[in-house]
Amino acid sequence: NWAYLHSTNESAHAASDIDVELLSGASYDNVQDYMNFFGDRTLLSGGTISAHGDADGSVAIAAFTAWCKEVNLDTAVGRFFNYAGKAKQTLTDLSVNLIYSDYGDGTPQIVVATSPVTYGFQQDHILIGVVFRQGNAVHILQSDFLGIQGINRVLLHQIEHHGAHRGSGLVTSDGGSLALSITAGIIYAGLTRVITTVDGSTWSYWYYDESLGTPAWVEDTGVTTIQEYYDGAAGGKVALTKYGVHWVYVDYEGSHLHIVYGKG
Repeated sequence: NWAYLHSTNESAHAASDIDVELLSGASYDNVQDYMNFFGDRTLLSGGTISAHGDADGSVAIAAFTAWCKEVNLDTAVGRFFNYAGKAKQTLTDLSVNLIYSDYGDGTPQIVVATSPVTYGFQQDHILIGVVFRQGNAVHILQSDFLGIQGINRVLLHQIEHHGAHRGSGLVTSDGGSLALSITAGIIYAGLTRVITTVDGSTWSYWYYDESLGTPAWVEDTGVTTIQEYYDGAAGGKVALTKYGVHWVYVDYEGSHLHIVYGKG
């Protein structure tokens, strides 16, 4: 039972008193337990880092609201809290300074490290931002609120950084009689895992034809044998006289094979 109606005529219940669905004998059984395990430490608002007015290589950290564990344990209670901000924080010169909120046993404070592993895995610490100090100048990278829509941020990173890529399989070999044979494989598109179905039995050939009124990519569909052509650009598809290089691709779906003629 997740829901609890609270009004001026009813007393509030602690999250630890509100049960969730469970199998008999489960070690954890309430809303607080759920939040302790699945809540992501994060700032919720505020926390802007700015250069201090003295222009001496220090920074100011604005007030913020946040959620994190009381201590660095998987089973620790997570708590919301407010922090009033810090007027001036000194930094190490000519170094990357990672600025964190430290729950501090109930007295939140700002701490700074020059290595991400110092506090990066500490569940009672929250990354606020990263600052490189260069003498009296500071270069500030404000951290996103990573606990909010965290999985969507990971997905976006994967899509923007990697696009789609082969995980395994998709080995191409001679299928005999100028045909292809391609093994099953795994493609990752973002965080989506795709099991391929292409087998090399049929594909599309592509070449860029500059001889058209409007130069464009041309697709030959339903091809079943390696063709003796190359991409002649101005001349379009040109017959080979010696040998050709053909580039083999599979789409995100893992179900369509495409071959691009090499250029002459």
